[in-house]
Order: sequence, then structure tokens, then C-alpha cells
Amino acid sequence: MDSPVLELLHREDWGPWMPVRDRLRKWHMYPELERTFRELKREELFRSPIHGEGHIERVILLGALCAMERDLPDDDVRLLLLACCYHDTGRLSDWLDDAHGRRSAFKLERITGLAGDDLAMVMAAVEAHSRRDADMDEIINGYTPRDQKRCKELARLLKDADGLDRVRLSDLDESYLRTPEAVKLADLARWLFDAYNTELKKRGQEPPKKPDYYDRDLVTRVRNRVHDAILGGQAIMETVTGCLTELFGCQPPEALIAHSCGAAWSTEPCGAWEGAHCFVRDYVLQRNGDPKSAAEDFRRRFLKQYRSDRCCDLRTCGFREDDPVWLCASFILDVILFTYYFLTRDVSFDDTDGA
Repeated sequence: MDSPVLELLHREDWGPWMPVRDRLRKWHMYPELERTFRELKREELFRSPIHGEGHIERVILLGALCAMERDLPDDDVRLLLLACCYHDTGRLSDWLDDAHGRRSAFKLERITGLAGDDLAMVMAAVEAHSRRDADMDEIINGYTPRDQKRCKELARLLKDADGLDRVRLSDLDESYLRTPEAVKLADLARWLFDAYNTELKKRGQEPPKKPDYYDRDLVTRVRNRVHDAILGGQAIMETVTGCLTELFGCQPPEALIAHSCGAAWSTEPCGAWEGAHCFVRDYVLQRNGDPKSAAEDFRRRFLKQYRSDRCCDLRTCGFREDDPVWLCASFILDVILFTYYFLTRDVSFDDTDGA
């Protein structure tokens, strides 16, 4: 079987969780769950050890378990499973990104073939999964589903299924889960993560390592600075260089061109990219490094991470008049953190004074 989770579901070594597995196998929607794994469009998934296939497979199973325990209607089970499959397809990186749910939502029609109210409900749930709970009602209202209560249930269950797999980051706080059924599954989620990695090893694959770049204090500080700057009307390039200047306690780049994102810039290089690239060159030069080599390496890594430096590619849901300000702000935060770790971990300098 191509799916490690599907392989696990056919095994008899679930330990204390065998009763749960047996109930799931007898569930009348179990054939739909198996079909979901077999028909998963893996080529559409974000390629990552953190938010890639392993995460998606586990979220599908956890979502199915939540749906079974809550006795979700059959049609809603199908919609929830689709949401679990493709909720991260809009990711550009593994960093904190409030906007990836919205980008993912705009891909759903093409990927799933859904239409009408079903599409609206899944889009709302997927967009909401990467935003605060306080924003959920507003997001759902924006998609105008016929039954908003039903849509909110989908959104809550997707958030919980996704949240349960935070065990892979050793960062699951059960108090943030929204449903009692999800809370009861927390220990199973931990077992599932370990069992999944064991299955990978049996296949001769190396399990993904826990990322070491989730510095909460740093992320919160930069996030607040970015949101204040963007909401205050500061140009994107200036915001990026300003934040990086503060983080490193250095002089801002000498050459700084104000740049703003919008329809007129949709085919131009992204302002966040230009600001970061400019800062890397200047920062390395100030430290007696090779700015040309560092800039080339940074561009290579940036393109590997984000696949493009153009606005029209980075904003995969396109440019719309009603796009919220935070749609750019979350990506700007992502680029600042990416640049910060590039300079603090991947670049060495000659710290001697120039002769």
C-alpha cells in the first residue's frame, strides 16, 4: 500500500487503541475513508516533512475519528475528509502563515471538483483553519453557505484534526481543542505519530525531524511589528528591511526603494523578496563577507523554498479588491523569519576588521 496510515489500519498492533481501530473499521463510512487515502492527489500536496504527506494522512485519520465520534452526517464526513486532504495546499513554506488557508481554499474547486454550497462550505472551513477562532464566523459569512451552523461544525472539526497532529512538533495544548471528542483523541494522536514514523522506518525511510526554528517569542515580536507596519501603510520593502534591521541591530541598507504590493505589481518581483535580498547583501558586506556569493545563495534558497520571487506566483489566489491586509502581512512575516535564520545559521563571516 502507498499509504502508511492505510497500512496501519490493516494491522493488528494498535495496543490499547485496538477498540478504537475496530470501531472505525466497522463504521459505515470506513469505505469512504479508505477511498480518500487511495484517491488522495499527492501531487497537489505541499512538499514538506512538516506539512506534507505524513501530516495530511494523519489529519485525515484524526478527522475521520472526530467525525465518527460526533456522529457527523455522511455528506459532511465526505466534505470534512476533503478539507483534511487539501487544507495545506496553499502553503509556501513551513513557517507561521495566517494566509495559507485562504490560498488553499482558492485551489479547492480545481482539485476536488466541488461546486455550489459544498464548495462554499469546504472553502470556508479551509480558510478558517489557519486563522483565529475569533475570525471564524466572519470567514464563514463571507462564503454565504446555506447552513452556517453546519459549516462551522466542519471548520471546528478540521481545526481540531489539524491541531491534534501538533504532536509532531511536541506542541499540542489540549486546552485549545474545540470538541470533547478531539480532547479524548490526544493520546491516540501521539501514538499515531510514533506508529507512522515506525512504519516509515520499516519502509527504509527516515522519519522527519522536529523543526528547531519555532522560537515563539521571536515570532510573536516580529509578527506584531509587521502587522503594525502594514496596517499603518508602510511599504512592504521598507517593512522587511526595517524588521531585519531591528532584529540584527545594524544599519539599514543604503539603497532602499519603497515598494508596495498590488495589482500593478502582480507580475513584478515581490517587495518582500526585494527587501530581504537587499538586506542580505548589505548585512554581509558590513561584516566583511562576500555579498555577491551570499545574495546568490539566498536567492537559490528562496526560490527552493517559495518557488518564485514574483507577486503573481507567491499570491496563488490572485489579486482581489477585497483581499485583507493580513494576506500580505503573513507572507512578509514568513520571509523575515526565513531571512533571519538564513543569516544566523547558514552564513559565516570574517569578523576581523578590514585593513
